[in-house]
Amino acid sequence: MANRFLAGYHAAFNQYGIWLSVPGVDVTASGPAANFLLRPDFKCEQIIISGRVAVAAGFNVDVMLPITVPTKRPYVQFGVAQSGVGQYPHDLSMIGTTAQIECIGGCLFRSDRLTFSNSNASGFTFYYDYLVFQRGIN
Repeated sequence: MANRFLAGYHAAFNQYGIWLSVPGVDVTASGPAANFLLRPDFKCEQIIISGRVAVAAGFNVDVMLPITVPTKRPYVQFGVAQSGVGQYPHDLSMIGTTAQIECIGGCLFRSDRLTFSNSNASGFTFYYDYLVFQRGIN
C-alpha cells in the first residue's frame, strides 16, 4: 500500500508543502503532475499554521509548528494589537488609535516554533495574529 499524503519536507522535490497523490502512487516519489491531486506548485501559497496568541507584559509565548523546518524557512507574517478582538489576519483597528502606546514586542522564528515576546513595561497584553505559509512561484 502506497502512502498518499505528506505534509512537510518532500526530499524528491526539495521543498516544504502538502502533497496528496492519486490512488496507487507513492506520495514520496517524484513524478508528473498527473500523479498528484495536491502539490505546492499547483497553488501559490499553502498555510502551515495560523492563529492568535495573547502575551502578557514581560512574558514570551512559544507556538509550536506542526512540522520542523530545519533548512528551509517558510514565510512568517504577524501583526500585533492591544485589542482582544481579532480581525484576520490583522487587527485593523490599530490604525488611528488615540492613545500612543509603544509596541515593544516581536516574533522570533525557529525551526520548530514561533516565539512571541512582550517587553512592554506599561503592563499591556499584546495579541499577535500570525500566519506561517509556504510560497511557491509558478
